[in-house]
Amino acid sequence: MQRFHSLLRLVLGCCFLTIPLFGLAISSDDTLTKTEIKQAVITQTHCLLSAVVSGKQQVVAEILPGQSVWLNGVLKVQNSTQFGQGTAMLAPSCHVGAAPGKSNAMPEEHAPMQGYLVTADNVRLYADSRRDSAVVAELKPHLRYPFVAEQDGWYKVRFGGKTLFIAAPDVEKDRGIAVLTYHHLLKNAENRYFRQTSTTTSVTAFEQQMALLKQQGYRTISLYDIENYLNGSAHFSDKLISITFDDGLESVYRYAFPILKKYHFNATIFVISSRMKYTLAPWDPNQLQFITRAQYQQMQPLVDLQSHTHFLHRLLKKQPIMLRRSLHNMLVDFQRSIQVLHEFNPQVRYLAYPYGSYTSLAKKAAEQAGFQLAFSTQIGKVNFGDDRYQLKRIYLLKEDNPQQILQKLAQ
Repeated sequence: MQRFHSLLRLVLGCCFLTIPLFGLAISSDDTLTKTEIKQAVITQTHCLLSAVVSGKQQVVAEILPGQSVWLNGVLKVQNSTQFGQGTAMLAPSCHVGAAPGKSNAMPEEHAPMQGYLVTADNVRLYADSRRDSAVVAELKPHLRYPFVAEQDGWYKVRFGGKTLFIAAPDVEKDRGIAVLTYHHLLKNAENRYFRQTSTTTSVTAFEQQMALLKQQGYRTISLYDIENYLNGSAHFSDKLISITFDDGLESVYRYAFPILKKYHFNATIFVISSRMKYTLAPWDPNQLQFITRAQYQQMQPLVDLQSHTHFLHRLLKKQPIMLRRSLHNMLVDFQRSIQVLHEFNPQVRYLAYPYGSYTSLAKKAAEQAGFQLAFSTQIGKVNFGDDRYQLKRIYLLKEDNPQQILQKLAQ
């Protein structure tokens, strides 16, 4: 019996199972690597591609008939092909045939990603860096697409297992993603002591800003998405923002949270973990009150929780005390903050420096503590290639009019 089983395994291991999936023969051996099961094909029809872009499934490109591409040959699921740094799925209506003379060894491309391009309209992907070369595919509008090189008015990109070209006038270079920062919110009628504080926003102004962003077609993404954006490991659309609140004040729960829900926006609170409360105190707009653990749980999953340190959000002689601490002291504080917040979020990966201030030592401590990103209050967007431990953010002030807000986001 044992000899029979050994013989049977030997026979089966030599066989291939032909599956009527686009007329391709795919090995039944599940141990094959991704490289070994690439399939070189030629499109026989217009082939639509879809992918998850900024959390939403959508059509992202169209391959023209008669074009050779490499598919990821997979069993029992829809076929996919290379799309930027990831993959996109072929529509079931797409028909392809074997590519004569094509090897299934997909060409290697070692050039690292250099940044993103933004598509305002349909954008043609050419076989060569000439307008008269064959058009292989078209990207859909409102996408960010990675490029690997720029030369003589052309961008080199990876698509379908091939190197293709985009004419520079057809796209714009990505200008980054705005990470908005807020702190405190109050109604105008109750704001007696914080009117001259730039970090206090009126509830009316905040709602008007969120309404404007929604009207202009902006979508919110999380800081996990920002990390993926910097890694080039996900697909992104063009009009994106991330919303953050520093300190963890109760006014975020009381005023910002209902507005975020209304406009279907998510956000992140950078919490001073030592100041999270167990019990709810009576509301007092004349004081800075901090969210309770129960309030944060009510805001999940719309609102994420990240670190604003544990005990280091203090001033000494009008200077952030963190800047006077040793590497060891900062590291202990950061780790303590992660430990406290882990009860609410097992993925504490991001830090906002107290008062937005940092040093090379603080950056080193943040990295050693396990933070993947750290944010300052320097003005600007997050761009691909930025230093992950001194990321910029943008303030939208209560005095900003719509034109000023849109200008800040467009810069």
